[in-house]
Amino acid sequence: MDELSNLLNQINIEKEKGFVTLSQKNKSQLSYEGHFFRLKNAKQDLNVTKNFGWRCTYENCRSTCETIGCIIGSSYEVLNYDDNQLDERINNLINQYNKQDFEQFYDSMALILEN
Repeated sequence: MDELSNLLNQINIEKEKGFVTLSQKNKSQLSYEGHFFRLKNAKQDLNVTKNFGWRCTYENCRSTCETIGCIIGSSYEVLNYDDNQLDERINNLINQYNKQDFEQFYDSMALILEN
């Protein structure tokens, strides 16, 4: 357990950059600002492609971004980050608030903020 702890402490993740990890489905997954993204086109050729497109893993979210690589364990500057979808989801939820009781509203808001 101490060995695992030491390895985790050695990982240096830069806050301004996205970090590529392996997803549960053994695919490249980008972690950036608390969001997770999957490759838009998983069949991109690493030797040919200059920019890799990513999309949010949240089911109804259309947030996107790009990086210059997708190698697992690497950090990349995130380009063309579009996160207007989070605000849109929150605004839609607030508009629906009158139709829900407070507990449903609170649970829905918690789910949005977790993703």
